[in-house]
Amino acid sequence: MSDLNNSSEPKHVSSSELNSLLTDAQKGLTLNDLSPCMTHQPNHLGKTILEAQFNTNTDLSDVLFEPATTNDGWDGNWVPAHERVIIDSHALDFINKKSPHIWIPTWIKHAIPVLGKTSFGRLKADEWQRLFTVQLPLIMQVLWKDSIPKTISLLHNFAHLVSFVNIASKQSTSAERIQCYCDHIISYLEGCLIIFHGVKLAPNHHMAIHLAECMERFGPTQSYWSFSMERLMGQIWKAGHNNRLGWLFFGPLSFQTYADHC
Repeated sequence: MSDLNNSSEPKHVSSSELNSLLTDAQKGLTLNDLSPCMTHQPNHLGKTILEAQFNTNTDLSDVLFEPATTNDGWDGNWVPAHERVIIDSHALDFINKKSPHIWIPTWIKHAIPVLGKTSFGRLKADEWQRLFTVQLPLIMQVLWKDSIPKTISLLHNFAHLVSFVNIASKQSTSAERIQCYCDHIISYLEGCLIIFHGVKLAPNHHMAIHLAECMERFGPTQSYWSFSMERLMGQIWKAGHNNRLGWLFFGPLSFQTYADHC
């Protein structure tokens, strides 16, 4: 979940290199420059784009999640789930009972204590990431350990989700990682459409596909993700307004002006 900062500071970009980059950007994209997610070719890594290494260069095996199952009968075909709700109250109780038994490394913030309880408030973006990349990969393998087609499909679909989240969260990127991200996100979405039959994809699923283009153009996501704006939205969410939005900022000023004239 975290890479050690052991690399030197990047060199400054020269004026000639900057002008060359601006010229290439103004030319526009061609068919060959499209994101690998548009073609979805698992065995083709495409050309090297932004082979940027900002921190440690870890292997892909460090970020991919493979369920610890042997001979589970998985044939690569998704099996629809007949139940409408997969993570129900029984599953939440199971997750909440297992979470305290997970030892979290000291370099990772504390684990999510309880799910589904309003008393613990809303989860933030980094808490969702920690939940789906540290805690749930350990718990869901136990919850979905039954060797039946439905649970096997759920577990492998969940593995695709964990894998592309891990890849997108890394502090370094490469053409190989971007292609691997595309393979996992498309496999995950294809599985969702079959497993959760009748459920439409959300807009953030569409945005997640285009994240590969952002990694091609701008490098690792940590340099441009929106945690700062989400923090500001959290402050606005906590502000008391009593359903009178117009008085949120102008109310005290208007009251003081009225008091001065009385």
